[in-house]
Amino acid sequence: AVKVMHESFQRDMDYCRRFHAEALSASRLDHPNLTRVLDFGQEPDGLLYLAMEYLDGQSLRDVLNEAPNQRLPFARVAQLMIQVCSGLTHAHARKVVHRDIKPENIVLTNGLDDDGRETEIAKVCDFGIAHGAMADQAAAFAGTPEYMAPEQLRGEPPDVQSDVYACGVVLYELLTGRVPIE
Repeated sequence: AVKVMHESFQRDMDYCRRFHAEALSASRLDHPNLTRVLDFGQEPDGLLYLAMEYLDGQSLRDVLNEAPNQRLPFARVAQLMIQVCSGLTHAHARKVVHRDIKPENIVLTNGLDDDGRETEIAKVCDFGIAHGAMADQAAAFAGTPEYMAPEQLRGEPPDVQSDVYACGVVLYELLTGRVPIE
């Protein structure tokens, strides 16, 4: 899958610098529960691109929307959130913060477990690259308000705890069918 950045960002040197830095960080992540970045760059005409592994699946939001009462069974939720947390632990150990964990940024695909059995695999995608263009203060506030930690809403820069908070909101929503604070 190839993500192409909007033309307006191509002339913003600060955006290009941050895009390259964040894309480089994301490309160094290699975990089965994170979408792999395969390549990134800028074409001679200024086009910024990010090539990622193609995910043949559904977003967790789509799965929730199809579920009875927009809730998932506890066992499935536990399995999915363990995978999400595992992927984020890998990213956090490499000082990469996602900044926008929400059901839309988790894709469920089919794959094989360690024993070769078919299983559902959660893949965290969209690692904050789009937020890199903003000034640090604006980047702190970038995200989806229902999933943002209180300190992030106060304008403090997002960090590991911001992702942990957002995971808690997603967990709550998967089990109850609604976010804790609207």
